[in-house]
Amino acid sequence: MFNLKPALRAGVPIVIIETSDPAQSMRAALEQLNGKANTSPLLEYALLKGLSAINDPGADFINSAFRDVDVRTMSIADVLGGLNQPSEFERLRSADTPAYIFLHNPQLMWDTSEEAGRFVAQGLWSLRDVLKPSGSMLIGLAPLGVKLPNLLTNDAVIIKDTLPNREEIAAIVARILKAAKLSLPDNAERIYDALTGLSAFAAEQVLSMDTVQDLKSTLNLPETDFPMKANLPASERSVDRWFATEHFTAPAAYSFGNAGRNVLLGPPYANWDLSLIKQVRVSAGQLLEFRLELFNAFNHTNFEVPSAVLGTSTFGQIFGAARAREMEVAVRYSF
Repeated sequence: MFNLKPALRAGVPIVIIETSDPAQSMRAALEQLNGKANTSPLLEYALLKGLSAINDPGADFINSAFRDVDVRTMSIADVLGGLNQPSEFERLRSADTPAYIFLHNPQLMWDTSEEAGRFVAQGLWSLRDVLKPSGSMLIGLAPLGVKLPNLLTNDAVIIKDTLPNREEIAAIVARILKAAKLSLPDNAERIYDALTGLSAFAAEQVLSMDTVQDLKSTLNLPETDFPMKANLPASERSVDRWFATEHFTAPAAYSFGNAGRNVLLGPPYANWDLSLIKQVRVSAGQLLEFRLELFNAFNHTNFEVPSAVLGTSTFGQIFGAARAREMEVAVRYSF
């Protein structure tokens, strides 16, 4: 798990949480908001859902900041522009009710190699000065290995959502069983033991196509069996040519192409996070715990998805990978 409270105390305006379970990380963040999860405006933005309120104060904030605009259809650039209103956050500062804005998959929005991504990075950079006086915070939920754009490297903090310890695993199990209306079994300790090491595997990642042309949505794919042609066999894939780029053409100006969503397969993803824990009971009520945590324990290379923007020199190529193996050693004394 992660500790958001130091960032809250320091008034950090932009925090990015690296996580393989965004929903759980979001719940954990809400639990750490110093009792303000019910009184402070809580908002979230996702590409497919737009901006939405998590609680009633969040709905009031949206109504005040965006008036009669349908925020569900707004782009992230428009949302950042709407949030960049010092007067709205000054009102929150006076009421001591900072706002918390959750941004899902920000790495999909701030690609500064594209003009739209540069607008998003600039919007986030400008928003930090609006958020900070009121203690408000934008919390990004991103996959492991996320990289900040250069514009934000000095203004955002990255927190890794580490493996949950035994107590946190017990709380997660209890919540799931409660939701399922089941009682905790007698062999609960065996459940906790089995969940101490976590792994994530995906057969492949998927990606959709785009172009640098204005007023477009997808690309033309004249072949009816194009997925078989565009998705190369594993033996022919490389970081320089992950899919058959020759099967894609740009649509006519001001028209839509015929490529579907998530039509191409990206690199597979395999990750093992392991934790070794040794607990020593010093005396009654006192416990000494040693922890060794390994992220991507077997140092497997997980490539990022290839560039899928037709009209760029990098179309079909891969230029990055998730982080290599990392190890953390910790000692905790409980009393």
